[in-house]
Amino acid sequence: MGHKKEYDMKLAATESCKALIELLKSKHGKLMFHQSGGCCDGSSPMCYPLGEFKVGGQDVLVGELVGCPFYMGRAQYNLWHHQWNNDPMDPF
Repeated sequence: MGHKKEYDMKLAATESCKALIELLKSKHGKLMFHQSGGCCDGSSPMCYPLGEFKVGGQDVLVGELVGCPFYMGRAQYNLWHHQWNNDPMDPF
């Protein structure tokens, strides 16, 4: 994974989102999030087992969400960095 955190973005999650991430971690091990600059599905943060998604040279580590690294496509980061990324995942 080797990406050094060079960018900073305030990440937040609801309590129920945090509980879901902890549940997923208990079932699948360490996790990571990635948000690309694509349209449609890639525009939303996606959750993967840590290392399953190959982070590319255009991806930047912007922070952690519940102890999980959160990567974003650099172009997407340039558009969003001034906003607060509040993950809306709230299944409960």
